[in-house]
Amino acid sequence: MAWSASDRVVLVAEPGLFSVAGTERTMRAIQLFRQEFAPQLAPAGIVANRVRPASSEHTFRLAEMESMFGELLLAPHIPEQANWQQIQGAAHAVHHWPGDSAKNTAKLFDSLLENMLSSNNGTRERRKR
Repeated sequence: MAWSASDRVVLVAEPGLFSVAGTERTMRAIQLFRQEFAPQLAPAGIVANRVRPASSEHTFRLAEMESMFGELLLAPHIPEQANWQQIQGAAHAVHHWPGDSAKNTAKLFDSLLENMLSSNNGTRERRKR
């Protein structure tokens, strides 16, 4: 299992009921795995993916995620975009896909990575309000 060779695990979750519940179960699994096999293992953070800011359900679930996971919920959140399926279907990296929406999303991923790499001993940049 990849967790055995890892120090940190990044979780990716959509702001929906089943995804939030699955993220909570994964956090428990990480804790159990840590106790049994990999004492150094810890969550690096949770990426909120495919977020629709205009959705009241997503707004509610993001608040729920922040309440449940606190500083583990990383910033920025990755918004839903119309061409995700096309990019995935082409097996292309978003960083190499043409168009402004892909370029903007690539910058968000770069920002997430920068935030994780610059964190100091597990402290994370909280979602900015």
